[in-house]
Amino acid sequence: MEPPSQLPPHYSTCQQSLTAMMLTFKNLNIPLAPGKTQGPATVLEFMGIILDSVRMEARLPDDKIERLRAVFNTFQKRRSCTLKELQSLI
Repeated sequence: MEPPSQLPPHYSTCQQSLTAMMLTFKNLNIPLAPGKTQGPATVLEFMGIILDSVRMEARLPDDKIERLRAVFNTFQKRRSCTLKELQSLI
């Protein structure tokens, strides 16, 4: 996710809270993966799903939607499929 072009009004407060939480985790010897820890943001991707707290929605990234469309188009042209193939769509 790209950083927002304009920071929300409470960005600095959120950043301070994140820093305090990370320090607390460090003091408690709770490991954090620096590459997976994101700073304050209104939009972030978690487990392949985009979570947007401003729009109050969860959505799939465009690349996943395109892959799903391709799979659905392939199945749409078929007359039959195995149970396992059908289950792979879910």
